[in-house]
Amino acid sequence: MRDSLMKLASADRTTLLLTLFVITDGVFMIAHLLHLHSTYIGFFGDPEFAATQERGLAETFQYLKEGWIGLTLVGLAIRVPNLLYPAWALLFGYFLVDDLFQLHERLGGRISHHFGFPEMLALRPQDFGELTVTAGAALFFAVVIGLGHYRADPGARAFSRSMFLLVVGLAFFGVLVDMIHVMLKHPAWQLALDIVENGGEMVMMSVIAWFVFRAYPEASGASGVR
Repeated sequence: MRDSLMKLASADRTTLLLTLFVITDGVFMIAHLLHLHSTYIGFFGDPEFAATQERGLAETFQYLKEGWIGLTLVGLAIRVPNLLYPAWALLFGYFLVDDLFQLHERLGGRISHHFGFPEMLALRPQDFGELTVTAGAALFFAVVIGLGHYRADPGARAFSRSMFLLVVGLAFFGVLVDMIHVMLKHPAWQLALDIVENGGEMVMMSVIAWFVFRAYPEASGASGVR
C-alpha cells in the first residue's frame, strides 16, 4: 500500500513537471513569434527571444533539460547497475555538448569543405556535412546502446525501447523537419516549419525529461534499491 501511494505521488509530481515544462516551451515559442514581428513590438527585438538563437533563452532551457536528463540517467546507472543507462546518459551528454558548442555545424562545415560536397536537392554542402556528422554519431550510439540492450534485463530493455522511440521523435523535428525547412524556400512555408521544428524539438525534449524522471523511482524500486 505504501509503495503504491509513493508511486502515485511520484507520478503526480512528474506529470506536473511535464505540464510546467510544456507551458514554458509554449511561452518561449510565443516570445519567438513576437520576436519575428519585433518591427511592431520593439521589446521582443532582442535576439535572446529567438528560439533559434544560440545560447538564447529557449536554447538555454533546452540545455538545462538535456543536462537534467543526463544527470538523472547517471543516477540510474549508479543505483541500478546496467550498461544501458550510462549508454543513454552518454547520448544526452553528446546532445548537450553538441548544442553548446555547435559541434555538428562546425564539423559539418569542415567535412563539406574537405570532401567538396555538391549542392543538391536545395541542400547546401554545409547541410550534407552536418548530416554526415549526425549519421556518424547515430551509428556510434546505436552500437553502444545496442550492446547495452543485448546484456540488459527486461525492465531496462523496455525503458530503452521507449527511449528509442522518443529520440526518433526528437530526430524527426531536429533533423528531418530542419532539412525540409532548408529545402522549402517559399515564405508561406517558412513560418509554419519554423514553429513545427523548434516547438517540436522543445516539447519532445520535455517529454523525454518527464519519461526519465518518472522512470527513476520505478527502476530504482524494481531493482530493490532504497
